[in-house]
Amino acid sequence: MPRLAKELSAIEVSRISEPGLHFVGSVPGLGLQVKGASLSWILRVTVGNKRRDIGIGGFPGVTLAHARERARDLRFKVSQGIDPIQERRDQLASLKAAQGKLKTFSEAMRGFLDDRNSG
Repeated sequence: MPRLAKELSAIEVSRISEPGLHFVGSVPGLGLQVKGASLSWILRVTVGNKRRDIGIGGFPGVTLAHARERARDLRFKVSQGIDPIQERRDQLASLKAAQGKLKTFSEAMRGFLDDRNSG
């Protein structure tokens, strides 16, 4: 069981400016990563035997409350044996495959004109 960090409030999180990964408590593995001027939410979990750092979104676009909620959802998926990163990749691949099946305008126009010219 991972060690829980001290639970930080939204104001304490907004004051973090030192570079590194700062764990915010409440959800094991949830941290705010600071790189220069950019701040982003990271969930560190172990899926099988592999450690995964899952990006949740940028701060302040993703609030502390939303990051905690999303982290709980992701941890639940991991507990069910689902790799969230692989799941996201599979969804993206199926979306690209579905978009690849769509006709372009020129293909649709050629088909339309061929149908009209034959009659």
